[in-house]
Amino acid sequence: MHILAPDYRSEFLATPQLARLEFAKGENGREPTLLIKSNSVMLKYVISGAPLQFLMLPFDGRLLYGIRVFDDHDGAILWSVAEHSKEKNALLAMIDGQICQTFLFNELALNIAWAPFRIVLEPSLKNWIEDAALDRFETVDGHSDKISAILNRLPRKACASAEYAIVEMQAFSAWKPINNTMVTNQLSSSPVDLFDLNEGVQQERLGVWLTDNLHPSGVFQSPQIPTGANSTREMTDLLLTYPHGTIFIESKAVSVISRTEIPNREQLKKSTAGHVEKALKQLRGAIRRLKDGTEIMTEAGRALEPERDQPVHAIILVADFDLIEDRSRYGRDFIEEFVSATGCFVHMLDVTELLRVVQAAEMISDQSQEMTAMMAFDYYLIERMKIAIQSDSLCAEVLLRFEDANDQID
Repeated sequence: MHILAPDYRSEFLATPQLARLEFAKGENGREPTLLIKSNSVMLKYVISGAPLQFLMLPFDGRLLYGIRVFDDHDGAILWSVAEHSKEKNALLAMIDGQICQTFLFNELALNIAWAPFRIVLEPSLKNWIEDAALDRFETVDGHSDKISAILNRLPRKACASAEYAIVEMQAFSAWKPINNTMVTNQLSSSPVDLFDLNEGVQQERLGVWLTDNLHPSGVFQSPQIPTGANSTREMTDLLLTYPHGTIFIESKAVSVISRTEIPNREQLKKSTAGHVEKALKQLRGAIRRLKDGTEIMTEAGRALEPERDQPVHAIILVADFDLIEDRSRYGRDFIEEFVSATGCFVHMLDVTELLRVVQAAEMISDQSQEMTAMMAFDYYLIERMKIAIQSDSLCAEVLLRFEDANDQID
């Protein structure tokens, strides 16, 4: 059993993608441990058997390391600059032949899988490790762009030189799932399992985990509307409501592990484009049913009384913004047409961006004397849509920062 330390959890929540070494206490004492944080799409490639490489090279007196995931023909690189002695100790233990326990973390920093790997590092690399300076690495002055450019120029094959080392990661066993379950505000269980072949439901549950605590009544998954005397159909995937407004979330995942062959990114982009168009039709229909007074109930059949008068926030939740092939399709004109036709707000978020919005709402609420988390969520979505209009794209990635920690919002 390995537990993510509080300082790492904070870092992992703040960073969308990251590879970080730890020298963690395991069953047989301290052992090298590699923590990989990424979005669920990338992680599905990993558990489906995408080849992995470990990269290491000196950088400006420091030590740069990371992994390359061959999720498709180009591969993606997740990296860190060593800051702590435990990272050096982990690397030295790998040189001594110890197995590296590797753990996967999703957008919510949930540990969802692990597997042991052998990463064979040559003894000659000890000098790089021992000579590297250790302290806090600040990604300023274009360092991140410079590092990314260096890493992207590295060869695709395992090799070593005086400037870098690239090593194939050798798996000792298949990935082992780690299941996580949350008890919602409505006392139902919401498990997250990356290996579940129902990938749509799994993404919906990530939305539940992120939004359930915004309001005491929680989020309603799969609210129903009547279609006949004894039949119902789903209105939308997720519904949040409070006295000042209602929010619909239509979640559209992509299938990776449930396919007979692992798809490439171009296939996923085409799937996402179709899913988004379907989500827009479903959201327009849900708004009409809300506004015309249609009866709405929980999946268990209990009547719901959502707020119906205020403009609805209609959210399309996608797996990854990088899968939106034509971002110009969802620009200013698109937003204005949706608002004009429905009288409601439209948003597009991926899971990482939904996390940022929820975090922003919590920060705003914490800094306010009167604004609840749900009110802050509502407010921030409006402010974020203004930014989307200015940037001419619903796929805006927005970070909230307070100039002064003592700032308050009233």
